[in-house]
Amino acid sequence: MGCHQVSAPTGPAPKDPPQASPPSTALLTGTLSCSGRGCHADFERPDVKDQSPSRFSYTRWLHQDPHTRAYQVLFEPLAIEIGKKLGIANVGEEPRCLVCHCTPLAARNDPIAVEERTFGVGCEACHGPAHQWLVPHRDAAWQKMKPAEKQLEYARVGMNWLQGQSERALVCAGCHIGAPANNANGLPARAIDGSTSACAFFARALMGTWSCYLG
Repeated sequence: MGCHQVSAPTGPAPKDPPQASPPSTALLTGTLSCSGRGCHADFERPDVKDQSPSRFSYTRWLHQDPHTRAYQVLFEPLAIEIGKKLGIANVGEEPRCLVCHCTPLAARNDPIAVEERTFGVGCEACHGPAHQWLVPHRDAAWQKMKPAEKQLEYARVGMNWLQGQSERALVCAGCHIGAPANNANGLPARAIDGSTSACAFFARALMGTWSCYLG
């Protein structure tokens, strides 16, 4: 897939239809809950044969994944310029921006949400809310489950099964394209009317060309 030049939309973002405020952060466990050395923040060690990637997934995310900066970039000149064009005074506090630039449940203003924002697009943004997940997946029985059984368990506790490409694409599209509200997982609507997905067009136009992840 090649890179394309795009034109920036003009005029302020269309007004959103009335929506409820983002859901309670009672569902939010937080990125730090995954960061224990014995959980997902082990060292990545090439010298260890058959080391499971899940053991160092947090470590790799923290040091290599641009999603960690997703909240931070809202305070940089490009985001401020995009906000002006969309008629948004403070993109760093705007829920329509926060639901995709951090874990969606962190778009509220209560203390746990504000703290979680600093992690950018954290673990639960993609994997789903972990409040029913922490205990079951530590059980010895989990290691003995077949993939199909694990997939059913993911669904039971509200987690996203990311091992399949189609399922993973749906999760990515939720922010990079837009998605309706998911009340079961506590997710607010994300750019389904095109108002904030216009940010992508502004960013590409202001940078001249945009980089492509797919070859």
